[in-house]
Amino acid sequence: MGGQSTSLVRHVFRLLEQALRDKRGVPWVLLENVEGLLDRQVGTLPVVQYVVEQFERLGYQSWAQRILSTAGFGIPHQRKRCFILASLYSDARDVLLQVRTNY
Repeated sequence: MGGQSTSLVRHVFRLLEQALRDKRGVPWVLLENVEGLLDRQVGTLPVVQYVVEQFERLGYQSWAQRILSTAGFGIPHQRKRCFILASLYSDARDVLLQVRTNY
C-alpha cells in the first residue's frame, strides 16, 4: 500500500501489532473515514480489503463496517462516514449493526 492516505492506517496496525507482542492486545478498534473508502483502491487492492486483511492477520475474530450519517448524531450536516469496528473476542456486528440511525 502506498500513498499518503494509507500511511496513517499502517501506523495503527503497527501499534496494534506491538500491543499484541507486549501481551496488551487492544480488544476493540474503531476506524472512521469517508464513505468513498469502500470504493478506493491503491494499486489493484481495495483499501477496505487491506484493512480487513490486517485485522484478520492480527487475530481480530470479528469485524463489521457501516456507513452512518453524521446528522444522526446531532451534527448539523449530512456527511456520511464509513465506520469499521473490529474485536479480538466479541462479535463486532452486535455493536456496530445495532446502531440506530435517523436518516
